[in-house]
Amino acid sequence: MRRNFVLLPVALLTLLGVLCVATPGPADAATPATLRARLATPASGVTDSRSVFVTVTLENAGVEPQSVLRRFTPFTQFNDGPAFIVERDGQPVAYQGRMVKYAPATAEDFLEFAPGQSRTTSVDLGALYDFSQPGTYTVRLRAVAQGRASRTSAGAAEDVPEWRGEFESEPVTIAIEPQAARAFVAPWAMGRVAIPAQSQSGDVTYVGCSAPELTAAQDAVVAACAMASRAFAASCSRGSADTDWVYWFGTWNSARCDVTHQHYLDIMNRFCSLPMTLWCHGPDCFSGVYAYVYPQQVPPTVYVCDGFWGAPMTGVDTKPGTLIHEMSHVLSGTDDYAYGQSDAHTLAVTNPALAIDNADNHEYYGEANPVAPLAVSPGARTATLRPARPNPSLGGAALEYALTSDGAVELAVWSLDGRLVRTVERGWRAAGEHRANWDGLDAEGRRAPAGVYFVRLTSAAESRSQRLVMLR
Repeated sequence: MRRNFVLLPVALLTLLGVLCVATPGPADAATPATLRARLATPASGVTDSRSVFVTVTLENAGVEPQSVLRRFTPFTQFNDGPAFIVERDGQPVAYQGRMVKYAPATAEDFLEFAPGQSRTTSVDLGALYDFSQPGTYTVRLRAVAQGRASRTSAGAAEDVPEWRGEFESEPVTIAIEPQAARAFVAPWAMGRVAIPAQSQSGDVTYVGCSAPELTAAQDAVVAACAMASRAFAASCSRGSADTDWVYWFGTWNSARCDVTHQHYLDIMNRFCSLPMTLWCHGPDCFSGVYAYVYPQQVPPTVYVCDGFWGAPMTGVDTKPGTLIHEMSHVLSGTDDYAYGQSDAHTLAVTNPALAIDNADNHEYYGEANPVAPLAVSPGARTATLRPARPNPSLGGAALEYALTSDGAVELAVWSLDGRLVRTVERGWRAAGEHRANWDGLDAEGRRAPAGVYFVRLTSAAESRSQRLVMLR
């Protein structure tokens, strides 16, 4: 989505582009007003709308060293962050590239700029935006700027506190003539080799997962359904008394709360009952990434990476929280203005309007486990799975279970060797007695062979299993 930028006062630096400098951190921090950005396009023009290159240059025009967090600029390993605003004849063109959840930044994630040093990279916008329609396009660089500065004091190097802000360049113009217009190819379809190892669990398709990864991914989806459900139920129900909402989204405001309430409803519905896909190993993963999505991809697809597999199921920066972070990009159009708990909370305090548009704020409110209408005592049994009937069975079986409180559940049949046979139902269920019927077929519609199976009921808090024998 397009950001609403707060342009900070700075003189225009070049006709091609300008960095609107960042807001400082603490009061004694020097704001580095010397980092400049420029855009340029090839003089030869565009001959194929699928290859629209711009050159991006960042330069330290000052006398002190600067360092900039690369993930908010086009200098990422992906080389395609949503760092541009593209318009055709005055109308916005949607970003088609990736949105990424990164791990906390390390020193290696910063670009160092000596005084007078510049860095240049080339970005193929034709792979990230649809230029298939002839017309006049304008392109501006836009990104969050975050960095560190250092200065020399009494002959010794001295760190200056971190600075942060947003920048937007002057536009460059790109003309697409009719003869250069080509059909747009979505980036998630470019050079993609299909991975045959796919598993279907209810409405979710899992791609490229080992047996243990499949179980962990399914548990994460069920937990994300529960987490989003709790956030939906709790948000806006207690006004300013919801201190978790105030902490992550700023001073209480009913209109802004209505926005987050709708976000969690959409996310809850997707994880609990609507089609989606999860890749257990995204084809473009690299170090320091939890997961990524393409917001325009249908059905919504989450590509998880090493950061996801190292994340816990509860606490902070969790597996289900990562899924909520990424799905908020797809369904709610959130951006990544701030990463990490400290910066996300600061964003809520200083700019609540952006906090409700920031993916990490959505994740952290969900992970805060906001108070829901029905509380469950620690250690209490929340779900009971009754023996299947009939058992042994010559065909299908009735599966009955009970819940002590509202929540997200998944009811599935597994083989003795740990293979998912069929997801019978998945979604948000009210407290009380429930019954489902398994027709004896697997996910492909084939009759399950004779043998021993396990029926497993998974909730956000626990998992229950019962043995089922099939006869033929």
